[in-house]
Amino acid sequence: MRMVMIGGGLGNQISQYVFKRYIELNTGETCFFDDMPYFGIEEYAKHNGYELERVFGIQAKRVSSLLDLETRIEFINLMTVDPQTNRRTAGPVEIYQSCGLDLYLVQEGNFYNTDLLSDYCGEAYSYPVKRFCPEILSHRGGVYYYGYWFPRGWFESVEKTVRKELVFREPSDEVNRRLLKLVSQSDRSVAVHFRRGDFLQHGIEMQPELYCKAIDKVRRMVSHPVFFVFSDDIPWVKEHIFEYGFSPADEICFMGHNQGKNSYLDMYLMSCCRGIVLAQESTFSGMAARLSRREDLFVIDPSKPDEAPDSTW
Repeated sequence: MRMVMIGGGLGNQISQYVFKRYIELNTGETCFFDDMPYFGIEEYAKHNGYELERVFGIQAKRVSSLLDLETRIEFINLMTVDPQTNRRTAGPVEIYQSCGLDLYLVQEGNFYNTDLLSDYCGEAYSYPVKRFCPEILSHRGGVYYYGYWFPRGWFESVEKTVRKELVFREPSDEVNRRLLKLVSQSDRSVAVHFRRGDFLQHGIEMQPELYCKAIDKVRRMVSHPVFFVFSDDIPWVKEHIFEYGFSPADEICFMGHNQGKNSYLDMYLMSCCRGIVLAQESTFSGMAARLSRREDLFVIDPSKPDEAPDSTW
């Protein structure tokens, strides 16, 4: 049995889904999503839970569907963090092993122990973070994959398949339908993503000088761009927008209307813009760029000021 941990927000879930399909298509074996962390890890519950089915209509096999309520509660209790040691009683691999499943760990870096506050010391194989490693296919038997798997190589290897599967559900409201039509048909639409929220908690800050350089690149590529600004903190962005390369003469649309379960529509709208200025280290805008179907797309990563805009991401 193979399991792929799924956790975090929609951007991470898409990355993990692409990785899951890479494993399945190259091994001919079905992988189960281990979605139990959504029930037992507070950090994951801060997002909108498991979203792939609601957003894309994907019917993936999930561990939670195999467990009754009593077993789920037991799992959650075992995943509890001990306040004295700041460690978990057990991680998912140990829990599944105790249930008789023959699993070993394959992970990115040392994410399993660092993310889960775990002390797992069983059989484990680690691969470099942010690198496409096709040699991962050499593992056989019961494998538990833990990571985020964002490098483009995973996506490119199964792109034809996953593009057919990762199709956004159309919005039901008139506002988003009109906006989708507007940004899709415009050659001046540029999405700019500012992410704060949990990023501030992790010490990831947006550097004004990097955004200034990114916006300057946009101006050199697009005549009279229309900026569609996305953020989880629109009031803050409105207050500080002119520190980040924008001017009062710019045409700016602040996109703060999609909240909670509808926040996926921001990713959909970004993906339909001609240009996308990413939020530093955000898989949300990163996946919007990756799922774009525009042939004239350009992507600018503010954290890489010396790199030219990219047509792929």
